[in-house]
Amino acid sequence: MTSERDVLYEQLARIGKVVAHPRRIELLELLCQAERSVEAIAVATGLPLTTASTHLQLLRQARLVETRREGTRVYYRAAGDEVSRFVRALGDLGRDRLVEGSPPRSSPTAVAPTAFSRPRPSRCCGARASGRGVSRTGCRSGARRAFLWRLEAKRDSWRTPVKILALLNDPPYGTERSYNALRLADALAKQEGTEVRVFLFGDSVGCAMANQKLPDGCYHLDRMLTLLIRHGGEVGCCGSCMEARGITQEMLVPGARRSTLDEATEWTLWAERVLSF
Repeated sequence: MTSERDVLYEQLARIGKVVAHPRRIELLELLCQAERSVEAIAVATGLPLTTASTHLQLLRQARLVETRREGTRVYYRAAGDEVSRFVRALGDLGRDRLVEGSPPRSSPTAVAPTAFSRPRPSRCCGARASGRGVSRTGCRSGARRAFLWRLEAKRDSWRTPVKILALLNDPPYGTERSYNALRLADALAKQEGTEVRVFLFGDSVGCAMANQKLPDGCYHLDRMLTLLIRHGGEVGCCGSCMEARGITQEMLVPGARRSTLDEATEWTLWAERVLSF
């Protein structure tokens, strides 16, 4: 049985996945300044819209940001003052532990100063200002360190996760298709470098109903979905399919949510691999 400490560690791991990528930290910093749409974030960071959306989904899974929808546009904001305090503390820690010679990261669009954007004096510039000479060897060494830092940042941007979408259609019981689909989805979600989403159509929306009563020895698909969500998976349920079966949002397991065909379309375009069950 999963303990409260295990659940806490899993949540910390999700937060760690966010701060493990420099672009995600940059997005979180921007959202601590003000609420922004996905399009505005993509412009501010110079990221493609789909890449920005992918990073934002990880921030949302870690519960560091919240969203609201206005028409067809989705707006993101920091999920409370504690997130802003966390970002400031992270910036202070990073600056104190900054690798020698690493240049400060800048985004294409100027933003208000934050814990990450406080200016640091340049060693070479400071030497010139005080009248001390700077050797060419020292400048070359600094340039080399700067080049290596930029190369490492570029390599981080290449390590994009594999995006997987599983589409379920069959009822939760009477066939093992939904069972095997969720087994596979959870196994994929536990792998490093994957992002997994599950969309439930038709009778499969019953998989997300909480507190399912089954005989001893039977698998519980509601528990399997709960584990998938804990491992960072995202679960959407077709809204019209829920209505046709008398299922409401309150009847779903925590983390699963009522969704739309438009979002299913967006997820399909987002995914690199689509699995249909």
